[in-house]
Amino acid sequence: TANLLEERMTLVEKEKDSISKAKEKLTDLESVISDAKEESEKESIRSVEDAFKNRYDSYYKLVEQYNSLASLQDALYNMLLDEAADVSKIQEQVAEVNKQNEAVQQAVQEFNDLTTQLNEVKDQAFSTLQKEE
Repeated sequence: TANLLEERMTLVEKEKDSISKAKEKLTDLESVISDAKEESEKESIRSVEDAFKNRYDSYYKLVEQYNSLASLQDALYNMLLDEAADVSKIQEQVAEVNKQNEAVQQAVQEFNDLTTQLNEVKDQAFSTLQKEE
């Protein structure tokens, strides 16, 4: 189980790096905004930019919650391997893991909601920009 946890954390780190690189590309939108002629075009692009930023912020919160969960799970796994471990301590740790798992699930839901919102904002912006061409 320790190896699986390590693998999960490696994948999370790779994904986080990928998201960070994508976030850096948001600066490209600034030039698109400044090149836009109509104020409505600028507003549409800004709304997309804001939706991306909100989604990225949510992702980083999700990773933080997930890392906390992984740490708690690691501690639990180590307790389970310890033959002298106190059952009540293990039960407390299980409760902490479960509580943190709920926090992770909430963070996932928020991220998914913001992804849906981003897609809707992008669709609206593209529709607005196509009408103005």
